[in-house]
Amino acid sequence: MGWTTDLLTGLAEHLAARGAGAWRPDGSAYTAAETAIVIGPMPPDPDRVIALRTYTVDWDGYGDEDDAGRIDVTTGLQVRTRGGRDPRDVLDLADAVRDALDGLAAVRFGAVWVSQIVRRSGEELTAMTAVDRQADRAERVDNYYIQASRPTPNRT
Repeated sequence: MGWTTDLLTGLAEHLAARGAGAWRPDGSAYTAAETAIVIGPMPPDPDRVIALRTYTVDWDGYGDEDDAGRIDVTTGLQVRTRGGRDPRDVLDLADAVRDALDGLAAVRFGAVWVSQIVRRSGEELTAMTAVDRQADRAERVDNYYIQASRPTPNRT
């Protein structure tokens, strides 16, 4: 697996082990009663979902996190959560994720050594009812910064 896949898979496994949701790396379907943990975009079902994605952080002024010529990087983690129709549901789900990730330090996810994870921001989302057939479900997004080691063949 690649570095990003190791990182996201490890995060999904960690969240599942902490009881935030169910992780199915084999792609099998989630039941309506489960909270799905997925890597990538938000699926239409089930109602409760934790979707994980990474993004580039311009933390050091170099534009891209890897342009600084070092192996220690800061990678952004977007955690998009969706609950049921009661807005408190998604708040509880986001709290479970925060409890599992915020301040987590000195862990290894596959080949990725993570120094620490810090929550940076969050916001409730409003879906467009004309586009989303189930827009009445509550959603939010939270952003975390992950400080990790990312060696490459050119940076050791």
